[in-house]
Order: sequence, then C-alpha cells, then structure tokens
Amino acid sequence: MHEGLPAAAFLQLLELEKDDGFCRTGRSPHCTYVASEDDDRWMYGSCSPPTLPPALLGQPAPSVAPGAPSVPPSVPPSMPPSVPSGESPAPSAPKLPLVEVPKASVAGLVDLLVTTALPATAAKEPAGAAAKEPAAGEQRGAERVLNSTPSPEAIPVLMITHKRAAYLQRALASLFRYRPSQEQYPIIASQDGDDASVRSLLQKYLTSGELARHLRFSPKKFLPSGYERLCSHYAWAFSQLFDVLGFEQAIVLEEDLEISPDFFSYFQATWPLLRADPELFCISAWNDNGKAEIASNATAVYRSDFFPGLGWMLLRSFWMEVKGLWPTQYWDDFLRRPEIRRKRQCLRPELSRTHTFGEQGVSKGQFYKTHLAGNLLNSKQLDWSAVSLAHVATRANFEAYLTQQVKSAKLLPLEDSGKLLDAAVAFRYDDKQWKSVAQRFGLMEDEKAGVRRGSFRGVVPFSWHRRPAFLVESWPLVRSEP
Repeated sequence: MHEGLPAAAFLQLLELEKDDGFCRTGRSPHCTYVASEDDDRWMYGSCSPPTLPPALLGQPAPSVAPGAPSVPPSVPPSMPPSVPSGESPAPSAPKLPLVEVPKASVAGLVDLLVTTALPATAAKEPAGAAAKEPAAGEQRGAERVLNSTPSPEAIPVLMITHKRAAYLQRALASLFRYRPSQEQYPIIASQDGDDASVRSLLQKYLTSGELARHLRFSPKKFLPSGYERLCSHYAWAFSQLFDVLGFEQAIVLEEDLEISPDFFSYFQATWPLLRADPELFCISAWNDNGKAEIASNATAVYRSDFFPGLGWMLLRSFWMEVKGLWPTQYWDDFLRRPEIRRKRQCLRPELSRTHTFGEQGVSKGQFYKTHLAGNLLNSKQLDWSAVSLAHVATRANFEAYLTQQVKSAKLLPLEDSGKLLDAAVAFRYDDKQWKSVAQRFGLMEDEKAGVRRGSFRGVVPFSWHRRPAFLVESWPLVRSEP
C-alpha cells in the first residue's frame, strides 16, 4: 500500500498508525498482531517504524555530544513528531510536513493519501531513479494530497456508503448526470468497511476521473449497532473533509439518495445565505412533508426549526462547533437537540430536491412506505439564481413573511379541511391534538425535542389542494415570545 511514497512520508504514516496500539491488518509490516475474537477485521498489537539510516532520508547523520542521552531509533532526531500548520521544514532536510490529524481520522489517512483522482504530478525521486507509473486512480507521491489547499469556493459532495453497491451506482449516476462542474463540486465517497462490490464500483469511477476521492473507514473498536457505526462513520468523514482536507463547506448524501435536475442550482443559490446568516446552521434539499398531496410549489423555500437531513449542506465552522460533542449514535437527532441547534434554523424546500429509494438500511425502512417513498422529487430544471430568496435570508425577514402569509389566509376550523377553496388557508390546532391533526392532512406526526417536522415557531407550512396552507398553534395569530 505504501509503495511510491517518499521514505520520510512512509515513516510519518507509520507514526500516525501507531495510535493507541491498534494496527489495521496489512497496514504496516512492522507490527506484532494478536487476533481479536469479537471483530476479525482488527488485530491488536504494537507498531514501530523501521530504523532507516539518515542517508536514506536525505539527511546528514546526527552528531551526538559525549554523554548525551541516546535517541530511540523509532523517531529519527531530525523528524519532529509534528510540524505546526504553515511552518516550512528546514531547507537542508527536505521532507513532507506532518498533517495534524484527529484521532478519529488516523485509521483512514493512508487511504486518503493513495485513493485520489487528482491529476498526477511528478514525485520527487533520487537522482537517476527510474520513474514509476501510479496505479489507476492513484496519484504519484503524497505531496499534492497532503499539501493541496482547496478553493474556498469548492463544495465537495460527501457520499456516505457501506455495502449497497446497486444503490450507490444509482445515487452516483444522478450526481454525475446533473453536476455542473467537477472542480467546484468534487465528489468524495467515504466507504464503511470493505465490501468488494462497492470498492470495485468506486475504483471504476476513480479511474474515469468522475470521483475525486475514495475514503475508507474502519472503526477502531467493535460497534454493536448499525446506528453506532453510522454515527462514528459520519464523524470520521467530516473530520477528513474539514480537519484534514480543509474544505469550508460540504454537501452530504447517502448511498440511497438520488437528486433532482436543479439540485446543484438550489445549493448554489442558498449557500451564500448559510455563510452570511449565523442563525442558519444547514441547508437541506429535503422536505419531510413532501408527498404529492401536500407539496406542489416548486419555488417555495422555508426556514425550519427541524433538521431535515437527507441531502444537506453544512459549514466547516459548524463542524468545529459540534465535533467535540459528537454522540455515539443517532447523529441526526443529536443535531435536533436544543443545546446544539441553539434556536437556529435550516432552509428546506417544499418540493424535495432529493429522493430516497433506500427501503433497506440502518433504519430498517422506518416511515419508508408511509411517508418517504411517496415524497415527490422535483423533475424540472429550475434556475435558482432567478428565484428571490429575500424572505428566508434572515430570521426577521421570514417571521415577517410568514406572519403576512398566515394572516392573509382564510382561517378555517379543522372540520372544514375538506372544502375546496381557491385561496390560501390556515387551521388552528392545539398541542394535544397534534397527532390526529397531522394524520388528517397526511403529515408526519412524530416530533423531535418538541419540534414538529418542517415547522417554524409551531407553524407548519404545506400545500393543500395545491394552495398554500398553514397549521398554526398560536404564533403569529397569538402574540408569543420567539
């Protein structure tokens, strides 16, 4: 796996692999392994890098003063354990700088280095050495990957995948079909485990250049449930994108999601709002209440107190805020907790820009047949740069907009919901009635941390008989504190 890396980089990788005494099988030839009984993908032992003579590293042999303590051979004296970000190595000893990698990132660093479809660059080889061609999908040397700084305008699309190769192929096909620019939207797949079909598919797209990187995640301890494993995978993948690669934002998808024709246009238009407004923490392409009977307006966008997920964008700054608090399972419900959300919202459309076809997965099809399968995917190409988003640009703007919409709608009792009116309508509901009210209209009736799906301050906007409709608990018809 390490062939073609400069000697100094190889040593640095081995140092990073030593984390907590765990070694991934086959990752290093200098480990003593003891097999684990509960997880045969991992073996436990100790790792130490080989002792290489200074000449091989391109460094002069160190002089040791009489009586000075000896330096352990496992860490060459000329190579510090880490190099601060931005610091250049000494000119007399050219070598790769170390990257500060969080513990969660260590297991996949080598895969990050060698599985990339960035353009090949000439590796620095000793004079007279024969050039070695990189394997398909790999980059010659590690310098470009370690040292490259992504454009602040780049928006990587992170594809979380495990072992559903047919699902993954369908999801990637829609991305490749509608992506306007490989440079602005590099697609990075993060694979949990070692499923051969998934690995082969991703390697094919690496070779073709359609996929930018293939990351490989393997947890360092046995995780008994799929939810725990998925949660750990998300944390590791975010760490790769933001802590290691240095991207400023990312769109997150899973292998059972396909996108609409205007998916990228939607995110391109809403991304500036996320960067500008500290009261937003995500942009989502998904509407939980997106079935045909209750969603029809292709240009409608709302602020919501509920985190929708299923195709969403976050900023690096938000990851830096939450990574130290990351849970062991149920990462999406974690983002819905009041102390994490902190009265911030997400943007979400009325017509979803993603569609899930994943009946089989970690959630075992929860809500799939009753709600998710019937959600509409917008089928038309819409130029979102021509759509006004001023009403959702700030919380104050949206409160004013929603107040005007609700107060100008015709207020009806719930029992009149069957009446056909050629106008916007509003219905009052009591908190204790919520489940039956949601069922009346075909909305998702569950809630998380006291927040209903798609709601803002207790108001749930949707379409009813293809007209704007609002379920209102109290605000804005009754004055209340935000």
